[in-house]
Formats: sequence, structure tokens, C-alpha cells
Amino acid sequence: MKEDRRLIAKSLCGLCNAEGGLLVLGVATIKADGIDIANTLKPFQNVDALRNRIMSALPELLSPQNSQMSVISIPDPPHQSTGFIVIHVPASVARPHMSISHHQYFRRGSDGTRLLEHGEIKELILLPQQAKLSLQYRMRWISKTGYNYSFDCILSLRNEGKVSVRAPFIKANGRAILPIVGNDPALKTRYNQEGAGIYADRGVLVHVEDQFDMAIIRAGMQLHGADGYDANFFIQKILNERLLSNFSIRTIEESRNSRSAFDRPIEVQLAFGGENAPIQNLQLALDKWETFEIMAKALLG
Repeated sequence: MKEDRRLIAKSLCGLCNAEGGLLVLGVATIKADGIDIANTLKPFQNVDALRNRIMSALPELLSPQNSQMSVISIPDPPHQSTGFIVIHVPASVARPHMSISHHQYFRRGSDGTRLLEHGEIKELILLPQQAKLSLQYRMRWISKTGYNYSFDCILSLRNEGKVSVRAPFIKANGRAILPIVGNDPALKTRYNQEGAGIYADRGVLVHVEDQFDMAIIRAGMQLHGADGYDANFFIQKILNERLLSNFSIRTIEESRNSRSAFDRPIEVQLAFGGENAPIQNLQLALDKWETFEIMAKALLG
């Protein structure tokens, strides 16, 4: 149990010093491309009693404590006395946290839990309130097929703080996001039940007043009733007369799959931050007309 206690303390410390997360006990993992992947279920006996012991031990695992952590037990039917433990670790404003068992500081990253270096600990102590990111977006025209247009909605992080931000990330819920550059080893995509996140490695820095293009959302536009018109002239006509019925906001693939007119404007819940920048939440919601205006500007200049 002593070694288990040390392992739990290290894992919780790593999550607290990152952006938080869930620690699941009772599931064995394997490494695939440097990422832990669930492999085998190993439920605990007397899972409720184990949950109570872990709850009692939490105040003794970290310094300072993260009082927002919670522990739940998940039964493994039909054996209600066996099951799994899930520890919810919210993002902490009291970083850095030390594992009391190790007298060391750890951080969870895309490649596992690692020991923090002295300089990183100092940064977490002195600089967290100075690092500040804001999220920016813009449309980039990709291609045109007939009266169907493909766009990328580019998501960027701008450093509006006083220090460089290391290892920025963006997470999305409600809409698929992709890394700005495919197969870029510096950007990793991680998926969960709520959506996906794009994470930059520690070698990526967003310097003060710089803007870093990080992720894209696929989008598109289809024109209706444009036959006989120059496409750009028709788009300008829509803008001038606010002709909402003469276009749909949807990707080319969605237009191909359904001939019925429908709109799928961009609406996504985003979270973003970095190693030394606090997590921020933002709902990006662009209605039909607002999306068209941004796309038209990208097309017409």
C-alpha cells in the first residue's frame, strides 16, 4: 500500500501542476506512441472501503492541498462490492503542488508524468498570474466546387501577458478540431468522451504579443440561386441585401450528403491555456449571418 500511495501522490501532483484531469484506478495501461492507453480492467475488492481510505489520505498526499479534488467509486456489475476508483482533479490556482511522499514536484504532460526542474517550479511560484492568453479566430478559404466553398476556421492563441507561455493547448467540446499542421510532431491530438484537444509540446513557446495558430475547425458555405451570376458578384449582392435564404453554412461534405438546405454554424465550447497560463473557458458561437460575413470577407478581401 505504501508504494501505491506514492504512485497516487505522484499522479495527483502531476495533474494538479498541469490542467487537471481524471485519475482512474483499476485500469491497466500500455504505451502506444508515447501515450497511455487503457488495456486491461483490474477491479478492486471492497471498492467503497478503498474509496473511503483514499479520501482520508488525500490531505496527506500533497502540499499545498487541492481541496477541490473528489473521489468516487464505480461498481463493476454484477459484483457490487468490486469496482474502480475515479479521482477528479480540477485545475488548481495554488500551483505548484509537491508530492509529500517524494518531497518532489511533478507535472502531467502528453508523454506522461515527469519531474519538474528547479526553473519550472520557480516559474509556477512567481509567474502564473502574469501569463495570459486570449483566443482569436479567423476564416481561411481552402477550395471551391461549383457554388460550394470550403473554409478552415483557424483558432489562434495570443499572448497578452508579460511572460512567454510554454506548451499551449486548446480543448473543444461540441465540434471536431484538428491541428493547424497535419503530422506536426510538436502538436498532439488527444481524444476523450467530450471531444478533442490539441496540445503543443514543451518546446513550443508563445512569446509576449505573439499569436500562435494552433487548430482548425472545418467549415463551409453553399450558395443558392447563383446560376447565371458571377459568384463574387452574388456574394456581394447577398451582403448588400442581407439575403439569408440564398446561402447555407455547411461543409461541402454535408452539402453532398443532403440536398435539403440546412445550416451548421460554428458553435463549440473551448478551453485553452498553457503550462504557466491559467485555463480559460470560452463558447465560440457564430450565427449564420455572422459566419457568412466572415467567410465573404475572406473571399472578397
